Amino acid sequence: MPVILNKQISNRELSILRFLYRVRGATNLQIVRGLGLKNTVTSEKNMFKPLNKLIKENLLDYQFVKPSDRKFFFLSEEGFEFMKRYLDVKPFHKGSGYGDDFGDFPYKLQKPPAIQAKHYLLQVDSIIEIESVKKLELLLSGHFKVDWRDNRYISTRFDLKITDKKVIHGELKPDMELTISLYNEEGVLKDTYYYLIEVDTGTERKVKLLNKLESYKLYFEYLQAENRNLPKGILFVGDKKEHQFGLDSRWASLTEVFGETLASYGMKVNLYYETMDNLQKMIKREISFSSETPKVLQEISKHVLSNPSFSGNSMFYFTNKSAGYDGFMPSTIAESSNGSRIMYCYVRVDGYETLGWYELSNFLKFFETERTLNEHYGRIKKIIPVVYYFNKPGPMLHPDFFKHSPHLQLNEMIYYDCSNKCWYTTNMEKANGLPLPR
Repeated sequence: MPVILNKQISNRELSILRFLYRVRGATNLQIVRGLGLKNTVTSEKNMFKPLNKLIKENLLDYQFVKPSDRKFFFLSEEGFEFMKRYLDVKPFHKGSGYGDDFGDFPYKLQKPPAIQAKHYLLQVDSIIEIESVKKLELLLSGHFKVDWRDNRYISTRFDLKITDKKVIHGELKPDMELTISLYNEEGVLKDTYYYLIEVDTGTERKVKLLNKLESYKLYFEYLQAENRNLPKGILFVGDKKEHQFGLDSRWASLTEVFGETLASYGMKVNLYYETMDNLQKMIKREISFSSETPKVLQEISKHVLSNPSFSGNSMFYFTNKSAGYDGFMPSTIAESSNGSRIMYCYVRVDGYETLGWYELSNFLKFFETERTLNEHYGRIKKIIPVVYYFNKPGPMLHPDFFKHSPHLQLNEMIYYDCSNKCWYTTNMEKANGLPLPR
């Protein structure tokens, strides 16, 4: 057994210390999962031996998670200083929080909070899910990189200048930040997106949610004033057991608050909600979205053209910046025998997310005006949304969200399952494709 800084530490014990240094604290089961071991009763039992040894060495401490008797392990102050020396964390170094770029924090910021243990354990579960996706980087030849950092690195205070005499002092404290970087075949960086994560135990009521998203609004205004990139999304992550019932209600509350505070950013920032069991799938969808979406739309176009009854434009990408519409709405325009037309608008809504609905709403507001000015579009009698998804279709926002769109036919909405290449009606009954006009 090697001697490290005058301590006899096995490789397994060192892995535990390193894991707890980064995530700050975890249960026995979370440590087993975090180290990539098989999730079995035997693995949990075997973990107690190195944990107890580290406790005797004064490198670890623990507390009980109420109301259960589970132990929650974290570095003692001595263990914290031991790891800072082992990892060669430089004094006063701020660090980025990504990878091994650790900041020099005092122990009080390392030790997990005694209260809100439930919230913190959900955060650790989120980290473990993200780390599982990171392991796929090697399998996919380095075409993407995923990383995360906690709120010690991303909590920020900012000053938003309104006028020469008025400055708003703001503060934003998300739980985590997720970053996805995409590379081309030559290994050259193409894009980097970041997402701000809020761990959700379902206990925050509307007033607290309003205050939270108001802080996001001020922060986004600050980012734009500073010419800095907005996040691609705000991701709420909850526990599957907590939301076995009532998830749609929770989502309705969040989207209502989002609409009251961040509607002006609805076309730029996506609001997501994922339960822990779907977090990996969500991250994988975000990784593949930019490359898979064009393929999906090409498939749909081919399917439409294969129907001998079809007449019209199988795939039209609607954009008109000169007229005030800066979106990019993929559409099919089908023509009937009497010359009237139906427009099918394709939006991605994969589970609980808002961006697709806001894109559709933004397009429809423009289209209703354009329709009165352009005879070509005046012949379009109704608009049917086609929701495409890779995992599962998401719930629609409140119907009043589209009250400005008299030609929108939500009761005829179509779904397209990209993974299985299947069409469904509004009632999720199998269909043969788009219901073309006669």
